[in-house]
Amino acid sequence: LKSYDPDLGKFSNALKQLMLEMAKKIVEDGEGRTRVIELTGIAVIALGAFGTLGLFAWRFARGQDRDKAVADLRSSLGLSDSALALGLRQADLEQAPLPVVLWIHGGGWKNGSKENCPLTWLAAEGYAVVSLGYRLSWLGQWPAQLDDARAAIRWLRTNAARHGLDPNRIGLMGFSAGGNLAAKANAPLEARTYAPVDAVDQQSCRPDFAVLVYPAYLDDKSGQVSPDLNLKASLPPTLIVHTEDDKSFVPGSKRYHAALEAAKVPHEFKLYPTGGHGYGLRCTGEAKAWPDDTLAWLRKHGLR
Repeated sequence: LKSYDPDLGKFSNALKQLMLEMAKKIVEDGEGRTRVIELTGIAVIALGAFGTLGLFAWRFARGQDRDKAVADLRSSLGLSDSALALGLRQADLEQAPLPVVLWIHGGGWKNGSKENCPLTWLAAEGYAVVSLGYRLSWLGQWPAQLDDARAAIRWLRTNAARHGLDPNRIGLMGFSAGGNLAAKANAPLEARTYAPVDAVDQQSCRPDFAVLVYPAYLDDKSGQVSPDLNLKASLPPTLIVHTEDDKSFVPGSKRYHAALEAAKVPHEFKLYPTGGHGYGLRCTGEAKAWPDDTLAWLRKHGLR
């Protein structure tokens, strides 16, 4: 690792060589097995992290201006014609243009992945499902996550015709911390958080609907709605899904619901007695009805 070169090809080759040497060490020196395995684990984590981030993380760390960093991010995360970070699962294209559900995973801002999207069942109901990979907190400070969500919406609108999508029916569905991000992207406090990079950034980033599934961090823990949630903007149709027994986060949903009511913002609040938190499609409580109820809500609002 001391011979590390920022060129990722050289770095990857160096790691491979290091791991081969470690494997030989395990065979030759059984007493050093534990230490070597620990080092191998560190090497694997490093290889995965650097392979995913590409040169973007190094350019950002070296202090290049934020606009350039955003451009690099959009390229490395797939918000370009070589898209990899947006996983698209489409319904029958005979039904095109399709409404789009952009899934935002949870994980407390520091964990989680766009992989294994739990909403693929919506493709059978006539929706295009897109899974967003956004920067986690250890990679980018706020508003990096909001930048990524808004850039994704803009990219989808720009490329809607190419993929058989309806640019006027692009919505968000976020789980837990992803629900928080969906609420903020639904009505951001700032009109724009980074300078335009290209024609994609001329598109609107306002979603056409939002579904917040057991959203986290919607309150400030002192009885008020979190101050970084915009209650004055014109929000699109919004559905909040939560359970009474999610003691950590349901108070935030209740306060957000009350604040939207007071602001006369059209929305719906599905509150189930049981289900807990983080259940996705595996709920054994009464919240197991949320997928059917959400589908009915989408149809009621003409989103299919």
